[in-house]
Amino acid sequence: MINYLRRAGYVVAFLLAGGFAAVHLAGENGIPALIAKQKQIRRLEELNRHLELRNEELRKENEELKSNPDAQRRMVREELGYLLDGEEGFRTEGGADKPVEPPQDDPAKP
Repeated sequence: MINYLRRAGYVVAFLLAGGFAAVHLAGENGIPALIAKQKQIRRLEELNRHLELRNEELRKENEELKSNPDAQRRMVREELGYLLDGEEGFRTEGGADKPVEPPQDDPAKP
């Protein structure tokens, strides 16, 4: 009889431990959460690689701007839309990515 109760106790303890483990593994901090975190880590690592490449591009551009006056003038004209002394320009309603040349007066028109 004692042997029977001991076996029954082991079976009950095993079932309780198995149920406890199943609930926790399937719960909000279980395997689904682990899989979601792994996916998030992969996305963030990919973003980090992309940002590292972009930082390297910007470092190279920065070094070029520090040492090359032509690159400085190009950036000022293209990105900031500034004109050199003596130049004239205009902007359209929607704005423009690059400076627009002013129209030339047509001598044929009165």
